[in-house]
Amino acid sequence: MQAGKTAKGEDGLEGKKGLIDTAGKWVDRQSKGAGVLLEDPEDDPPPEQLDKCSIVRIISGGQTGADRGGLEAAMYCGVSHGGYCPKDRRAEDGVIPEKYKLEELAEAEYPVRTEANVVHSDCTVIFGYGELEGGSLEAAECARKHHKPLLHIDLNIFNRKATAIMISKWLNESCHGQCIVNVAGQRESKAPGIEQVVKTRMIDVLSTMNPELRSFHSAGE
Repeated sequence: MQAGKTAKGEDGLEGKKGLIDTAGKWVDRQSKGAGVLLEDPEDDPPPEQLDKCSIVRIISGGQTGADRGGLEAAMYCGVSHGGYCPKDRRAEDGVIPEKYKLEELAEAEYPVRTEANVVHSDCTVIFGYGELEGGSLEAAECARKHHKPLLHIDLNIFNRKATAIMISKWLNESCHGQCIVNVAGQRESKAPGIEQVVKTRMIDVLSTMNPELRSFHSAGE
């Protein structure tokens, strides 16, 4: 898949107003959520668009924040989870809890586990507030390097319903059959409360993509 283009039309990860998708298309940051993946994210897509792929596993690096939000959503819905984490289960709050079934790597550096999770998944979704930076930017660069589908959800723009529709539509266009999704994004220290936000929104996505889970309802944000 082709990487997204910057606001100036050059090949790149992200411009000041844009959101990455795998078709080299745009979401204008000033469009209040109306994007290229859906004519109107507030309109539910036809049912036949929702069943092209199912999420069979969610992985992440286990860092605080978005990473754990993705894992918590999988655990809540009874979906397989995993991923790769640094040596000694390193995280910003000390040691990653054992309840997260992650494979410990020999290296302690974060970029190593970031790349491993991109490589061993079918696609990557990055959650955050504002433009990509730090580990989120590294994840995007890895996805581009390995030609993996990538979607960045700016939580400043997309509300809960729009997020679920956006991700579900994108997954159906990017993946077919059984899909392993890598969830990445900002740490809890950078974006307090993001773990719960990502958990809620990924439960919504799992309930949408997996017919057997459509009875699940999140408690909200």
